[in-house]
Amino acid sequence: MKTLTIDDVLAYEPCYTRERVEELFAGRTEMTIREICAVDVPAKDRVWLLTQDGVLDADMRDKWITMIVTRAITNHALHCDIPEVERWAENWLSGADRSSDAADAAARAAADAADAAVAAARAAARAAYAADAADAAYAARAAARAAARAADAADAADAARAAARAAARAADAAYAADAAVAAARAAAYAANAAARAADAAYAADAAYADEREQQVSDLLGLLPE
Repeated sequence: MKTLTIDDVLAYEPCYTRERVEELFAGRTEMTIREICAVDVPAKDRVWLLTQDGVLDADMRDKWITMIVTRAITNHALHCDIPEVERWAENWLSGADRSSDAADAAARAAADAADAAVAAARAAARAAYAADAADAAYAARAAARAAARAADAADAADAARAAARAAARAADAAYAADAAVAAARAAAYAANAAARAADAAYAADAAYADEREQQVSDLLGLLPE
């Protein structure tokens, strides 16, 4: 199994200082991928490192991203009540069409549905039902974008960056699924879907963090003993 040294980690220019990385290595000169998965830092930081170029072999990374995206599509797109997105989800899961073009089209359909739901929420004094519809649509869009990034990873020159974005989009889908239960939160999320609002519910933050932890767990399940 591949190992990384302190200098290997620092070469990827993480947000951690050398002193912090040395502290996390805890006297070790190198760490295996399995050991990196267990480091006591936020899961999003572990996923960031694990998706850097050369950390995982291409086959392992592709299997991992496919697992992540499959979960995002199953949970947030397959039964989202947006016909165009549900048809795309069925085709992606069956393997009939996993192209980035199809995923991008599904993302656009989900975005249109989300915008309509937000407008309905505002028109109905921010009715809870419309807010929930917007929430589901944003989750579906994030899942579709995750698939688009994964499809891009197959051909992109910077496959590691595309893989990292696919994992991030899958986490965004989990975040969106629990965010904005109230219509006001849905409107705030609609105003800037790419950024998590400062007043996002703790439940939404937890969903995002839980998805990142699940991504690490998914990789651990793929690693040889």
